Amino acid sequence: MGLLSHMEALHSAGQQRCSAFYSENVIEDFHHFAELAGIEKCALLVPFGKRFFMQYSHGFDADTIFKSISTSDFWNGTCPNAKDWRIFKGSSLEPFYQLFSEQEKNKLEYLQIKTFVILADVPLQAILLIADSNLSHYIQEPAIHKLAEVISSDAAYNNNTFSKTRNDLQNAKKFKLDISKAINGVAKDFDYEAKSILCATVESELIYQLNKILPKDDFCFIDEQENVNIFFFNAKTMDNSLLQFMLQKFFYSFLDKNAEMISVEQIHN
Repeated sequence: MGLLSHMEALHSAGQQRCSAFYSENVIEDFHHFAELAGIEKCALLVPFGKRFFMQYSHGFDADTIFKSISTSDFWNGTCPNAKDWRIFKGSSLEPFYQLFSEQEKNKLEYLQIKTFVILADVPLQAILLIADSNLSHYIQEPAIHKLAEVISSDAAYNNNTFSKTRNDLQNAKKFKLDISKAINGVAKDFDYEAKSILCATVESELIYQLNKILPKDDFCFIDEQENVNIFFFNAKTMDNSLLQFMLQKFFYSFLDKNAEMISVEQIHN
């Protein structure tokens, strides 16, 4: 099987996920929360000033992340007093269509919404949005509490800057992935505040998706300079042109035509 086919097969198959939380689970970040709960598409909208932003996203495309900018008045009108789970389907979904890209809107069948408080210097009323059409259970309160604790700390998943410590990196092929132009293409029509919050959300989802499709033992991460580094240990024939072509193709559904601005450079030891 070719590497591109292998990557696409991994993406299609996904990883087997738990259908419920257990008390011993430790939630590492928002993506981990979604995986433990068996959720394919969810987001957390957090207020900044008078607007809500999708600061945390799992499974949505980049256009949706930006389209989700909304006001307190919108939420007070469409989903008041949502401390308990609120369910929307059929025609009741129509007010929410404006929050989704055309691609996501056409797939939307079922929406669950719940608000909860994130304890910070100033407590925030966040909105948890789950868009799985086949979801048949609610996320229990202990899991919501754990999620709130993760987000209220500085361990939120949007902080993707970390390092990998391995002794065999000299044996890997290293590539540097430039995603800045592609993300800026999505964000170009939005104001500074939106860009400063949501570009990080798009970046985080992109890195998460990329790590999910890389073959076993290969990995990617963002370094302290916000460069995306990819390490291949087995793909000896991989070069930057081939990898760039594959990633542009793979991320088209996430970035639309902006994926064409993804560029790859091979880094020689």
